[in-house]
Amino acid sequence: MDTLSKCVEAYRKAADLGERQVAVEAIARFMWPKLHRYISAFCPRHAVEDVVQNSLLSIVTHLPEFEGDAQFENWCFRIAHHRLVDYFRVEHRTKIESLDREEIWRIVEASEQTTSMTAEQRETLAEALELIALAKPPCAKALNLRFIAGLSFDELGRAFGKSADAARVQVRRCLELAQQLLSKKGATHV
Repeated sequence: MDTLSKCVEAYRKAADLGERQVAVEAIARFMWPKLHRYISAFCPRHAVEDVVQNSLLSIVTHLPEFEGDAQFENWCFRIAHHRLVDYFRVEHRTKIESLDREEIWRIVEASEQTTSMTAEQRETLAEALELIALAKPPCAKALNLRFIAGLSFDELGRAFGKSADAARVQVRRCLELAQQLLSKKGATHV
C-alpha cells in the first residue's frame, strides 16, 4: 500500500475530527506538487496557485464521497481537470472592459509608428477598435489579444483552451463581425 492510499485509509478510519484533519493535511502535502505540475501545464502562471487551491478544496470537500472504485490519485486529477475547466469557463466569460477614446487613439498612434497610415486608415482603425470594444466580450478579447497584444494563434488557442485552428476561426469570425459593424456605420476600409 503506497503513502497516498495509507492517508486515504487513515481518513476513512479516523475516529474524530483531529485524526481526519491530520489525514487531509497529509493528502494535501502529497498531492500539492503533482497537481501544481499538472495545472501549470495548462493554466496561465498567475492563476496556477488559485486553481490548485480550488482543486484541493474540492478534493477535501468530496473526500467522504470517494468510494475507492478508482485510484485515488486519478480521482484527484479528474477533480483538478474540472477546476481547470471551471477556470477557463470563467476566464472566457469575463467581460473585457471597453477602451476609452483616449486609449484607442494611443493604440492608433502606436500602430502608426510601425506602419504608415493615411488619415482615413487611422480613422477606420480607431472606429474598428471602438466597435470591437462594443462587440460581444469574447470577440473583443480575441481581437485585442491577437492584434493589440500580438499573440500568435497558438498562444491565443492556449489562452482560450482551444486549438490554434479553432483560435484562427474565432478571429476570422470576429473580424467578419467587425467588418459588418463597420459597414453598417459606413466605413469603407477594413
